[in-house]
Amino acid sequence: MKRIPLSDFAKHTARLLTTRYLIALAAVALLSIAGQVLVQVALSRQAHDARIINLGGRQRNYSQALCKGVIATRNLPPAEADEVWRETAGILETWTRVHHGLQTGDAQLDLPSDVSAAVRERLADLEPAFIDLAGRIHRAVTSRTLPEDQVSGLLISQRAYLKRMEAVVGQLDREASERVSATRILEASLFAILGVVLVIEGLVIFRPVVRRIRHEISAREQAEQAAIEREVAEVSGRLERRIGQDLHDGLGQVLTGISFQSKALQRRLGSGPEADSAADITTQVAQAIGQTRSLARLLHPVEADAHSLGAALRDLGTTSERVFGLQTVVHWDDDLPVPPTSAEDDDEHHDTPPSMHLFRITQEAVSNAIRHGKATHLWITGAIDGKVCELVIADDGIGFDPPRAAAMHHMRTGMGLRIMAFRAERIGASFAIERRPEGGMRLTLRWPAPSHTAPAPG
Repeated sequence: MKRIPLSDFAKHTARLLTTRYLIALAAVALLSIAGQVLVQVALSRQAHDARIINLGGRQRNYSQALCKGVIATRNLPPAEADEVWRETAGILETWTRVHHGLQTGDAQLDLPSDVSAAVRERLADLEPAFIDLAGRIHRAVTSRTLPEDQVSGLLISQRAYLKRMEAVVGQLDREASERVSATRILEASLFAILGVVLVIEGLVIFRPVVRRIRHEISAREQAEQAAIEREVAEVSGRLERRIGQDLHDGLGQVLTGISFQSKALQRRLGSGPEADSAADITTQVAQAIGQTRSLARLLHPVEADAHSLGAALRDLGTTSERVFGLQTVVHWDDDLPVPPTSAEDDDEHHDTPPSMHLFRITQEAVSNAIRHGKATHLWITGAIDGKVCELVIADDGIGFDPPRAAAMHHMRTGMGLRIMAFRAERIGASFAIERRPEGGMRLTLRWPAPSHTAPAPG
């Protein structure tokens, strides 16, 4: 077979890919636009149907509220009865308007006049029951009294109205469901057509092209992987610190303000169920404040010294015990020196201190022990032995087969392990992970201790 020069091959492939891709893209765009228009129309119609069904349901509630209000006035003091009569009159006006809107339409209530014949038939069947019930309630509201001998008739009229109104709402709901089913069928048809177009696009356009450029893409991915992981580690560190500060200074302050207000409300209420509820709110807000502060400390736990790293690791162990039930033992030598900040880490793009790298490695190891290892105990140990500083994280989980050191940065290795290895490399520490003979895993970081200690200030 005749070989095509690389430059001609690139031009031919580009023209072929562009032409086919534009055709496929146009087809997908047309189908997407058509589907979006139909879906929006259907959603608008469904929202409209939902409003009508909701108003129909509220009509039943209005009728019940009217009857309860009229009957309740018979046992209320005059002042309270007057208030109930006024509320009943307002409900009666709304109830009557919605009823007429369902019959003939009402633009302000967004009720259509072109309902189906089945709905119109049930509305006609509802009309006598409405007239009877509305008349009884109107007479009671006008005279502000309901004689004893009219209570039974009012309740019978209400039951008749509710039964017929239920038929109206049921018909509206059935018609809305039918329209939803039709929309689903139409949407499924469009989706099927779009799927066929995409399959053809994949077979005719992308599959041949991918075969030709797979090698170049793979090489480019491997070349960029290390840079991406470095940027992920640095950006995540800056983002976590920013979020931690925002949680502490923003949400924490808002919750504190709510706590003060709930305490003040509790004092004003004195004693009773309302005061107990306010006390519960105060307690829950206090818990939220504590959780917010704990989360802020986890996101921005350490500065650049070993003392703050030890405190942060102890907090991490406490949190792991409280939240996940992981029995954690932390042995940390507060005199343990952290690796020095390198010149490369002094620029604005690499501002993560070594202590933060050590904390994030430990945090990832704890997370792996909980999520993947199903561990119940975990040990975090930091100490100095002569010229070597060492941080060891061990657990009693189910463990896994760790990759060889040479494969640690390979793309198929887990992202968490690669990031931990990168962080260790960043601060000049060795990184090793292995199975424990007792079960579980052991992760070990080692870095050289300073050759001398700076003299104490005089």
